[in-house]
Amino acid sequence: MWLIKLPFRIIALPIMAIVAVFSIFYFLALNLSAMVAGLLYLVLGVCIVMLLFQHAWIYAALVFGFAVLVFLAVMFSLYFQNRMPNFCCTLIKTLGFLIFLCAFYFK
Repeated sequence: MWLIKLPFRIIALPIMAIVAVFSIFYFLALNLSAMVAGLLYLVLGVCIVMLLFQHAWIYAALVFGFAVLVFLAVMFSLYFQNRMPNFCCTLIKTLGFLIFLCAFYFK
């Protein structure tokens, strides 16, 4: 009987390792993206001030609109950052439950 359960245990280990590696890369990417977004805010702020001093109102409004889009993208990514651990936990539980069902079925 343990020979029947063995393939499911062998399959479960790489899946859990892949999910763990993806979660580490996801965490690093979120921190790096926050730094990049901060630098982008700085550049956009300088551009807006420069365009306002040159009385290029339409271009300043366009750059401000782009800054708002970047802000919304960062907020959207933070929303998924808060939801992703629950998603990964649910995914691992579902995969574990499916492997358990398969092992129980072949019992």
